[in-house]
Parts: sequence; structure tokens; C-alpha cells
Amino acid sequence: PQLNLMGMSLTPQIGFDNGPPLSLYLDKAAALSQQLQVMTGVDLFGPARAALSRAAGGRAVGTPAGPDGRPYTAATVRRLPPECAIPVHVGRAFLPTGGYDHLRPLINAEVQLSWFVTLQTPAGGGGELVVHDLEFGDPSTPWADEGIVAADEITDLPSVRFRPEAGDLLVFDGGRYFHHVSPVGGDRN
Repeated sequence: PQLNLMGMSLTPQIGFDNGPPLSLYLDKAAALSQQLQVMTGVDLFGPARAALSRAAGGRAVGTPAGPDGRPYTAATVRRLPPECAIPVHVGRAFLPTGGYDHLRPLINAEVQLSWFVTLQTPAGGGGELVVHDLEFGDPSTPWADEGIVAADEITDLPSVRFRPEAGDLLVFDGGRYFHHVSPVGGDRN
């Protein structure tokens, strides 16, 4: 089963081996922002920005603007049907791809935090965020420079599993540590 994505990721994907063109990505970012505002009537990311700002010592938290002034998206929304998972990956591996050409000089690649919010928990378990004790670029691994690793290749490594409740916000170093979402159990997304 495949996940459904609202918004667009800058990462390589089907049809865009080097990441999507920035103009297409920014079109999708604007559409997602408008779609979520219409669906919910609220700024879904406002509370998350406020929490991240508090964690950052009161510094402003926001999304950068593309070269034409349109903002990058604050997040994408993924719907995982039963039996679907998100494969083991790490954020920093994708930074050299073309989708990040404009963004790369604006950020500190050493500090790439990820956030994870559960909107609905799976009925039959699974859907946990699993963060592995494997760092991007670790020279002791055969995957030092790869962005995606097969889950069965790292099953012996220590990991931490998080099963947040609906509305919980997890912030973690997804740029440095390999992570995945376990297969969704039960009969609902």
C-alpha cells in the first residue's frame, strides 16, 4: 500500500529523480496551505510554530521564501493506509539533490530538525515513529551516504519507538538520524 501525500516533498521522487522543479514545489506549497486553511478554518501550524519558538529560546520560527517570494511549505501531510509504512530514511542525504539548490545556502545543514504530528492513531497498532541509532555519514556503516536504507538491514541496531496520540508533536533530529514509520495496523488510515 502506498501513502497519500498532500503537498510536495523536495526529495527525489517518481518523475523527479533530482527533486521536483522549485516552481512546481512552490505551487504545491501554496495549494496545500490554502487547502488546509479551507478544510480546517484554522492555521494548523501556528501551535507547532509557537512550540518550536519556545524551544528555540523565543526566536522566530517560520518557513523561508523561495526566490520569487512564495514560501516553502511548513510541512506535508501523509495519509498511511493499513499495512503502509514510510521507509527508513534520513533528511541530510537529500540536501545535495536539485530540489534543495535554492534552500541549501539559507539553512544550516548540520541542524535539520523534523517534526511529526499524528492526526489519527491507527486502530490496530503500528504507525510508530522509529528513530534508529544510526547517523547519516557514519563511516562504520555501508550506507554512509545513502538516504534510504532497507529496514531489515538495520534491525539489529538500537532504536527508539514513539507512538504519539492524536495532536502530539514530536521534534527530532531527522536530518542526522535514520528513521521510519512502522506499518499501520488495523482497518483505518
